[in-house]
Amino acid sequence: MTFCTKKEQTSTYNNNTYSGYYYCNNKTTLHDWYTSTTSSADSIDIEAMCGASGIKICKRADTSTLHTETCNEMYGRCGEDGYAIGATITYGNISTTSGVLNAGDAFDCDVNGDGIYNPETERFYYVSTKTNGITADTNTGVLIYYNNTINGVSSKEGAEWYPATAETNWYSSNSHGPETARNNLPKTSQWSNVQLTQTTRDLTYETDVVRVADFSYEGYAARLLTYQEVNQGCYDGTTAVTSTGGISNKCRFLIENSKYSNSSNPADGTWLESPNYTIYNDVWMVSSYYRKLDYYGANTSFGARPAIEVPLSQIQY
Repeated sequence: MTFCTKKEQTSTYNNNTYSGYYYCNNKTTLHDWYTSTTSSADSIDIEAMCGASGIKICKRADTSTLHTETCNEMYGRCGEDGYAIGATITYGNISTTSGVLNAGDAFDCDVNGDGIYNPETERFYYVSTKTNGITADTNTGVLIYYNNTINGVSSKEGAEWYPATAETNWYSSNSHGPETARNNLPKTSQWSNVQLTQTTRDLTYETDVVRVADFSYEGYAARLLTYQEVNQGCYDGTTAVTSTGGISNKCRFLIENSKYSNSSNPADGTWLESPNYTIYNDVWMVSSYYRKLDYYGANTSFGARPAIEVPLSQIQY
């Protein structure tokens, strides 16, 4: 059965009320979902209950709920993107074209499976379909959370990618994978309604060559974005994502809740899972100052920002 989300339903049979949960599956009838026997159970028409398209994990956000921040920076960051001090920065967009996904489309995703799509705490932005430069899955969308997480809980704080103290040869520190950053992502017990298509991944350089084979995200509901996903979704056709302002046009949402709007915020950017090819202790990240992809030492503190993988069939668009 295709997994969407769970929803509570009650039914009355022979003057008895039965209650339970069913899992929505497009245009399918489920039987015996509540605590009665097969002979006495009603069947539930999922299309009638959920609509022809079923209950989705991610629903398009409402325009009135788009996240905003106030620009407090004159030099670099939001000031260099044309915002005056005190101006409002709006993150994400609402597509008006049915069946089309664009980087920055704002969604509310029921990641914890409670049936509630909270625009404040469950806001995600579509980035691209899944890819690490070697393998690609055009049926799976990758969406990024609006904030960093610490121990799986929304936070503006940052974390190391990999700790310097754990590496005897610092110049190969990006060969281990983002162990510290990963440990701060939401676990499947926290976000039970989403799951990664693979719990082990090959982490690749920007050159599409594997640096870390079989890195484990076992037990986690999200991962970090790849260099290739950001390049695929955020390149505007003019400015490279590695050039200053390269993410300003399409992917400013990647630096919401960072120093981009206010230098008093803790994190100056967010980590990617991709090691840098040129310098073996460096890792790719999204810079809030230069609004581009940049690379820094793995023991620097940047945001561990969860990216979820959602089948396109489970995204309302």
